[in-house]
Amino acid sequence: MALNLARHLIPLAQRVITAAELAALNSTPIVLASGADLAVDEFLQFIFAEISYQPGTTPFTIGSATNFAIGYSGGASASGTVAATGLIDQTSVTGAMLQPVSGKVLAKTDLVLTLAGGNPSAGNGTLLVKMVYRDPAMRVLDDDF
Repeated sequence: MALNLARHLIPLAQRVITAAELAALNSTPIVLASGADLAVDEFLQFIFAEISYQPGTTPFTIGSATNFAIGYSGGASASGTVAATGLIDQTSVTGAMLQPVSGKVLAKTDLVLTLAGGNPSAGNGTLLVKMVYRDPAMRVLDDDF
């Protein structure tokens, strides 16, 4: 039996991360998709994300911040990483793609944007995140499936 992809909804999470949120991202990951409504044996599946830095008048000082990534709120990685250096310390629009990685998937948890190493400082730009993921709770069922 073939799977009819037209019958499955593929959600897109889009979120602007403010300068204040960027400055605290290492301490406070940002929820991009909630797993709260999933059954105990279901999980959100990260497909890919695009991140785009929209500079303000002052680029961020990187300090000890290292890499952006998408992960599960329980700590497992969902994506590869993108270096903070060369992204949020720029004076022009800069973007990157995050691709999925294989590994442990945590059921009934959120997909979150993280920044490893430490918090950047002094900048006032924003980060636009567009993430495509699979949510098992969002599907159309009929007798043919």
